[in-house]
Amino acid sequence: MQLLVSSEAADHAFPGEWVAIHEFLHHGMPFVQQADAWLSEGFVTYYTEILPTRRGFRSESAGWQALLDGFGRGRKGGTGQPLAQESREMHETHSYQRVYWSGAALALLADVGLRDGGGERSLDAAMRHLLRCCARTPRVWTAEAALRELDAWAGSPLFTELATSWLPRAEFPELDAVYRRLGLDVINGEVKIRQSAPAAAVRRAIFARPPGPSAGP
Repeated sequence: MQLLVSSEAADHAFPGEWVAIHEFLHHGMPFVQQADAWLSEGFVTYYTEILPTRRGFRSESAGWQALLDGFGRGRKGGTGQPLAQESREMHETHSYQRVYWSGAALALLADVGLRDGGGERSLDAAMRHLLRCCARTPRVWTAEAALRELDAWAGSPLFTELATSWLPRAEFPELDAVYRRLGLDVINGEVKIRQSAPAAAVRRAIFARPPGPSAGP
């Protein structure tokens, strides 16, 4: 990968820059076939928004706002077809926002579902497993195969069940219930954090910087 940086760019333009983070994160996933862009692009989009907060470039509230705004763009995008079809035809229909952000919403649901179980389970840990087992080969994966691998790691069909539930549907993944549990109140399009929520600890953990030299998944 070549990273071309303008010599005229101001220092303040770099923190939180989106495209470079997004493209580098793709190197941490297996090659997933283009028809399943909801998985490869969606999960990477989720982490593209999380990492700037973990690195301290913005507050937790601003990080959740960035995700909320992205989900809003995803709801407005697309052609009204089921997510699986939108993903297959993304380059023809230009339904990028719908595909990327629907996948990111499923990543959030998976992350919360894993963290709800306690212990060390999280989407971070799942992505590290996928990197170790599957990302350093030339194999092109289907989403189905990658999700089966993640289910086996998790010891439950969490990933496959999320995909089975939402891929056939034209609606954007439902997030209101998980927002309430996390303590995210959306008022006139703005996120307000409620610290007394049942899953407040899960919410804080999602944006917390992991121990060690890297804040990545």
